[in-house]
Amino acid sequence: MPTYVLGTHDAELQRLGFQAQVWRARALALFERAGFGQGQRLLDVGCGPGYVTLDLARIATSSGEVLAVDASERYIEHCRPSPGRPSSLASRPGWGMPSGSSWMRPAWTGLSSAG
Repeated sequence: MPTYVLGTHDAELQRLGFQAQVWRARALALFERAGFGQGQRLLDVGCGPGYVTLDLARIATSSGEVLAVDASERYIEHCRPSPGRPSSLASRPGWGMPSGSSWMRPAWTGLSSAG
């Protein structure tokens, strides 16, 4: 598994969550400008712990899908369903990615824009 310079520990997850909040408005504006919308299939390469992936899922809605890819199993585990997160994620190895990488394909259902 690749080594992340800043790690994948709890403090880094919190830092990335804060970073996602700081840049969220600009990221959403960029997604809108790019024409991302309901029912689309979107790819999030280097998704990290999935904070932006969830925003993409809200944009695509349950009629679309988001494929998120990251080399860190820790980050993929962070994206898995938890109480209060109305989504279903399946993690699988490979999919033509370098050794040690993983991918997940969420089946987003009932994800509200408020979430």
